[in-house]
Amino acid sequence: MQAVNIRLAQYAVRLSRKELRLLVGLLTGHNTLNRHLALLRRMDDPLCPLCKEEEDTSLHLLGYCCAIVKKRCEFFGRYFLGPGDLTQEQWSTLLRFAKTF
Repeated sequence: MQAVNIRLAQYAVRLSRKELRLLVGLLTGHNTLNRHLALLRRMDDPLCPLCKEEEDTSLHLLGYCCAIVKKRCEFFGRYFLGPGDLTQEQWSTLLRFAKTF
């Protein structure tokens, strides 16, 4: 278990309820993306609606979806981001990126 990061906690507390929900959903996978909705049996198809190639997860959306490569490069300076890359990104950047959808 990682130590508490006061700076990240202060950032999260300042967010609106809607933004905090979006951020927590991205970080935990408990969100309105198709894979999670399919697990809850609220949707039949877990595939990404943008590329239809992989399951629609936070990691796929933030790091791998080929349909949004240009947008990802604008925000993060790279076409693809792995899990290690995403842990290094600022929460504010992840949130801004996710809000564009």
